[in-house]
Amino acid sequence: MSWPSEYLLANWFTLVQSIGIVATLLIAIATLRRQMHQTRVANSLLVTQHHRDIWKMSIENSKLNRTFTKKPDLFRKPITEAERTFVNLIFLHMCATLKAIEAKTIYPIDGMVADLVDIMSFPIPALVWREVAPYHDKIFAAYVDKHSTGIIDITLAAYDKRSKPASVELQHATGTKAADVA
Repeated sequence: MSWPSEYLLANWFTLVQSIGIVATLLIAIATLRRQMHQTRVANSLLVTQHHRDIWKMSIENSKLNRTFTKKPDLFRKPITEAERTFVNLIFLHMCATLKAIEAKTIYPIDGMVADLVDIMSFPIPALVWREVAPYHDKIFAAYVDKHSTGIIDITLAAYDKRSKPASVELQHATGTKAADVA
């Protein structure tokens, strides 16, 4: 008998056992990959559900109608607590989503930066962000600043120019008081 057949006869059980261990390991890896995909899909659906729930608030609550208005009159009616809370919920949702993406527990969302820039193009969210940014996760705050600082500055500068009542513009320009003008 040749050496390979003698070796196989003497060690057949070890060989079968080794093949079984390798096969079990390959099956476990395939199962784990499939389970990771299923978890990501389930988590993505959960993020979508939370997104829908937050935006449904703006549809159902008329007090939030001006949140995404380009020219809200904040001089006559300052940002309400309902508006501030709603916008902060959006930021919290975006923060949680970003963390989930970084942890690879959901698939990346292609439009997230565009959504953030769009939200920050409205004065109320931009102003609320300026108020609440110090209380948010530092990584999320850096993400928002990286992607929207320019748009926040442009939004607020444009808002200041077009939103001040004429008397405020006159006071600012001339240094007089509203009573002096009237």
